[in-house]
Amino acid sequence: MNILCLYGSPMRKGNSAIMANAFLDAAKDHGASVKTFDQYSLKYSGCTACMACKTEVDLCIMKDDLSVVLDSIREVDVLVLAAPIYHGDVSAAMRAFVERTHSFLGPGCGPLPGESRLDPGKKLVFVVAQGYEEKKHKEVYPKYKNYFGWYGFDESYLLRTCEVIEPGEVREKCPDVLEEAKRLATEICGKGGSV
Repeated sequence: MNILCLYGSPMRKGNSAIMANAFLDAAKDHGASVKTFDQYSLKYSGCTACMACKTEVDLCIMKDDLSVVLDSIREVDVLVLAAPIYHGDVSAAMRAFVERTHSFLGPGCGPLPGESRLDPGKKLVFVVAQGYEEKKHKEVYPKYKNYFGWYGFDESYLLRTCEVIEPGEVREKCPDVLEEAKRLATEICGKGGSV
């Protein structure tokens, strides 16, 4: 099983990364191959609405550090997106990445997005850490689950922790979410380690 993880926090050892790593380490124990990218070490921008991916080519025409990430997603079974919640949504780096995934859809816009250019059956693991209590920002995950559903991510899973601000707080305040991450990796990867 091939897994790609995008770390979308400027704090490389922050709470969302710790949660993602608990999942990835357990996945490796089940034989998964893991590739990671730190979004804040990459140089790229969001979508420029050039529409070349709808009219000229079947991928994002922009050439920058995100190109290899977008290409790699075509080959993965599981995509892990790990980010903090800033100002009611995922980090700016993660939002810019999501804009660029627009190229995964063929021609068609508006209420009916184009057909996905990705193979069906991929899984999304959405990892978020937030400072607010649990009742805040519940709308974030459904929005991204919907976007990636357009691309053929048939299954999606949420790993979320709340009321953590300082890097590493998840270890002391929410050890249960780290155990949940390990259980989820076993659920996804423990079935023979392949799709």
